[in-house]
Amino acid sequence: MAPRLLPQGLATARARLTCVGLFALVGLVGTIYLWRFDPEESGAVFAPCWFHRLSGLFCPGCGATRSGHALLHGRLIEAASFNLFFVLAAVIIPIALAKKIHIWVEGKPPRLAGSAARRWMFWIPWLVIAFTIMRNLPWAPFSWLAP
Repeated sequence: MAPRLLPQGLATARARLTCVGLFALVGLVGTIYLWRFDPEESGAVFAPCWFHRLSGLFCPGCGATRSGHALLHGRLIEAASFNLFFVLAAVIIPIALAKKIHIWVEGKPPRLAGSAARRWMFWIPWLVIAFTIMRNLPWAPFSWLAP
């Protein structure tokens, strides 16, 4: 059996920080790629929406890549015109994720979800479904939600 060089708690914390660092690096590379290449103009490789290709309908993520590019260049109105749901999620999700990552890196036990978290977990799928239906309706103001 090899001797332990680091105490168990420190080794676990270091492994968690390494994991977070790797995910952050991948996220940073992806963000730089999206900032550098315009999905509408460049020959860069971006994944197509297979749901839209097969059905002709817009999924909740349609326009998110173009929206992300516009957000990274400070064009908030243009970003919202491509995918309003993505713009809202781009503000809320990183804050919630950072909070969860901080708790995980510190090695604290996860808190049991409170009633507010349970309500959100119930409503988020319904909001996504409602957004998807509304952005595919052919009349204003719903048609404005299409990318």
